[in-house]
Amino acid sequence: MLTHLRFKNWRSLRDVTIDDLQPLTVLIGANSSGKTNIVDGLYFLHRLVSDNQPEATMFTYDKGNKARTLGIPEAEPVELEVGVQFAENSQQQYEIAITSSDYAYDYDEWLRPGLLPHQEQSGRNGLLNTSVRREGRTGLLLTQWGIQPSREKSIPPVYAKELLQFLLHRIQFLGEERVLSHRISNEAFRDLYQVERDTSNVPAILEFMRLRFADTYAAFQDDVKWLLDHVAQIETTRDERDTRYTVREAGRLNSEAPTISSGTAHLIAMLTAYYALDMRDAELPGLVVIEEPDTALNPMLLKRFVEQLRDYTEREGRPRQFILTTHNPTFLNYFQPEEVRIVERDAEGYTQVKKVPDHIREIWLDEYGLGEVWMTRTLGGVPEL
Repeated sequence: MLTHLRFKNWRSLRDVTIDDLQPLTVLIGANSSGKTNIVDGLYFLHRLVSDNQPEATMFTYDKGNKARTLGIPEAEPVELEVGVQFAENSQQQYEIAITSSDYAYDYDEWLRPGLLPHQEQSGRNGLLNTSVRREGRTGLLLTQWGIQPSREKSIPPVYAKELLQFLLHRIQFLGEERVLSHRISNEAFRDLYQVERDTSNVPAILEFMRLRFADTYAAFQDDVKWLLDHVAQIETTRDERDTRYTVREAGRLNSEAPTISSGTAHLIAMLTAYYALDMRDAELPGLVVIEEPDTALNPMLLKRFVEQLRDYTEREGRPRQFILTTHNPTFLNYFQPEEVRIVERDAEGYTQVKKVPDHIREIWLDEYGLGEVWMTRTLGGVPEL
């Protein structure tokens, strides 16, 4: 499970650590508070270790995405760090930090999946540096630590490989801007185990799931029908031009729904992301990151949707985790204080991330939901009036 994230000099995140991540973690905050910057940092790490996206490692300072925090001296590196705990009952975590002192990251061949560089001690506080540092190129630091942090031990090679594989294959990202199409051209196929951030390849993944992973596809169908009582069946087809899925409505099995609403398509995409992890390896840890999962969902459906996510995180032998962002107080009502992180800008414009204060549970939550408390402006993370 992902246990913590740390960002330094990454966009609005001057120096931020988000620790004690839960199986369900929800980021709340005003527009432009930094929620997407957090998600983008994790997404960048995912693409950095991808063998087919070397262009993802390039930052452009004067146009496009500005990676470095504005006003920060060039001598200060950008640092992105994740901590992962592989065994549920283990006291140990393994963390990976990627740093650069240049505006541009160059692509290192050894970052490709399955390849590990020759390990060399950096001589710097016992840290294990697994790359040869060169000006303008990435450096990968792998360290091991437990309850009492220790940086004297080198990370076991098997876990070094698992860290890279986790970033590459065990995270699904669904962005805020989604295509929500039930059709994709066969020429647009990419990775059939990885949902595109805009969800455009969901029809192709579902067709692949139906053909190759019948049990997984059946479980996906059951969950869709439990959440959407108007759905009787999801069908996929492929011809010489494209791949598509259709919705058969309850009571009308011989005809497909004339249209698929945005909410239905969005829900199908989110469940597809979860089950795509099962297709690769159901027993390995997996993370699904979804921006604004409540978009286009009926408010009456939100409670059941959160119940479904909780069920996913509690399934025996399938360690799953979700990181979500939301602006919706109704959606927030169905989460616990320890699952929420409040994202807001300080007086200097830097993003800060904090937990819900302990007294909120004691004073408010017997009578009000967490979203209702948020609307009182008690928690912070709301627009200025």
